[in-house]
Amino acid sequence: MKISVIIPCLNEKANLNRLLPDLKLYDFWEIVVVDGGSSDRSKEIALEHTPNVIDSPVGRGIQLNIGAKNTSGEALLFLHADSIIKSDIVQSIERCLNVPENVGGAFKLKIDSDRLGLKLISSCANLRTKLFSLPYGDQGIFVRREVFDKLGGFKNIPIMEDVDFVKRVSEAGNFVILDDYIYTSPRRWQQEGVVRCTLRNWIILLLYGIGIPAVHLKTWYKDRR
Repeated sequence: MKISVIIPCLNEKANLNRLLPDLKLYDFWEIVVVDGGSSDRSKEIALEHTPNVIDSPVGRGIQLNIGAKNTSGEALLFLHADSIIKSDIVQSIERCLNVPENVGGAFKLKIDSDRLGLKLISSCANLRTKLFSLPYGDQGIFVRREVFDKLGGFKNIPIMEDVDFVKRVSEAGNFVILDDYIYTSPRRWQQEGVVRCTLRNWIILLLYGIGIPAVHLKTWYKDRR
């Protein structure tokens, strides 16, 4: 199966320098980086590892949609630039999508840190995912291309585009949470504080769940890379 990877970025030179060489170790069909106007060397670093580097207006949903339009894979994997890959997730995606009823899925989450508080947050995230089948974008969302196209991709909203997308994909068929892990950088929690960052994320999810428009929640969330 041809799997295309789409990575939105904005000033992610350090993370891209780590992620892209790791992705090249596995049998992805293509790797596409969508840059939202970086002022560091993100684009130059991306071009060292893939010819598929695209300019885009900033905005994660916009960047993901533009990236998807510039791929030719049968399945699409959306990764954050600060993701860390430590296993062959290509094979896991292929096994999942070889089942006709499965339309997409995501992975379990691990924050790349030995801090007890961050390990607890990883466990809580995986519990949320198991109970509600509601992963976030940092868990590596993948989907069949025909399903992505049928749904019209990600909505152009400033936040929660991943939650909205997962809900719509789940309505189209089986959305599977795989046992493999996607690791993510601890930078958000280190910059903002573990308690503050976690409480903010929970509150935003709750408010969005009860119908508060995403545009009103954007001011609470600064890091939209």
